[in-house]
Amino acid sequence: MHSDSTMPPPPPASPPPASVRPTATRADRLLIGCGLGCGCLVLLGAVLLGLAGVWIFTPGKQVSTLAVATPEAPSVVRLDDLGSDAGTLEMLDALAVALSTAQNQNRRDQLPEEWGWLADLDSSQGSGRGLAMFLPREATLRVEAPGPAGESRWVAALNPRAFARPLRMVFESAAESAGAETGMTLGGRPALETGDGMLLVFVDGTIVVGSEATLVEDAIARLERGVTSPLEARPPAGPWDLIGRLQGHQALAFVPALDAPTDSALADDPALRLDLGIDIAGADRVLFGAHLACTAACCSDSTECPFAEALRAGYADLAQRLADDTGMTLRVEITPEADHLLLEAELEGVAAALADTLETP
Repeated sequence: MHSDSTMPPPPPASPPPASVRPTATRADRLLIGCGLGCGCLVLLGAVLLGLAGVWIFTPGKQVSTLAVATPEAPSVVRLDDLGSDAGTLEMLDALAVALSTAQNQNRRDQLPEEWGWLADLDSSQGSGRGLAMFLPREATLRVEAPGPAGESRWVAALNPRAFARPLRMVFESAAESAGAETGMTLGGRPALETGDGMLLVFVDGTIVVGSEATLVEDAIARLERGVTSPLEARPPAGPWDLIGRLQGHQALAFVPALDAPTDSALADDPALRLDLGIDIAGADRVLFGAHLACTAACCSDSTECPFAEALRAGYADLAQRLADDTGMTLRVEITPEADHLLLEAELEGVAAALADTLETP
């Protein structure tokens, strides 16, 4: 007899155990919140520091300083960006080393002889490139004819490389304080007068200084209009850091003392003009080039020129005095040309003379 039997069904599978989600404690949440808060503060501080750096180290709006120059001005001098000039940076490095060496002289004297080199560690590398921050990006000087009493009349504009905004803020605060008593404004802008009578005004990020109000106001108006005139200076060809057109007594400043009749003739010559170029060629070398034109003493004959001979003698005497007083070497070549004299000069030993000047006794 066959019996029909069935197997019992398998028991159902048990469900997987439920995962246990960790619960953050109050201390954990506090630490995470503090970390996020500190991170945000650090990020905010970095942004604010960056903005402060931009505000301090960028000059803001500036206008070409050539705006203060006019074709009618007897003398105009323009300075290019020395802070990006390799020769100037080398000279600034030499200056920094000389300053540091002089500063460490006393410390060196206090050390045993075999340890004296320790005093030179911080002066072995120049730090003059930091000094370049204080050089203007450009500057232009305009010199007018002297006043009735022979007083100098001039105006200049310069564009700072950095710190223009902080300087302007300090200046305007001082001008506002002084203005409560004097009420001085020039061109509608706050102005300050220094103890020696020099006037100073900010035009956005450009600084204007001058000897009298009329010249400063004229410069402000030209800067606001963006008027620029080409600098009519014709020095010899060269990579000049400074070029200028000097007439009259300003030109005489670059001419050594000559015999009395020649000096008198030059001083009274309305056609006396010097087109000058100066290049800082390195830490120890400065180059000069100029065209000197006049009618009273300059020669039209390029083969024989008494004035050129007098100049050679004058510069030779100047070179001897420089060598005796400073140790620097001055070499000057003078070549008569059709309607002017070509002057080419080289000054060497600048760094050594600087170090000697700064050396402590």
